[in-house]
Amino acid sequence: TNIKLFDTLVPTRQSGSNMAIRLLFCGKAAQANSVAIELADLGFFTSAVFFPVVAQDQAAIRITLRADMDPELIRQFCELVKVLISKHGGNIAD
Repeated sequence: TNIKLFDTLVPTRQSGSNMAIRLLFCGKAAQANSVAIELADLGFFTSAVFFPVVAQDQAAIRITLRADMDPELIRQFCELVKVLISKHGGNIAD
């Protein structure tokens, strides 16, 4: 399934869950906002979440995968999100 593919490419705290929602932690709210804006500019709708939705300084990108997404698109998105989070000073492994 798409969520299993995503979990193999970008491990998150939600990996293994059957829910399609994942949080990609970025650090500060400004970092999450910047990543979400760049993803939107590239055609990927995500949302930045930050305190009080998540713990202070644990801002994240909230994504929801769709069942009709092509596996190649998921791979491209995963590579892109890793690059953007790193570019903005975050560490996707956190």
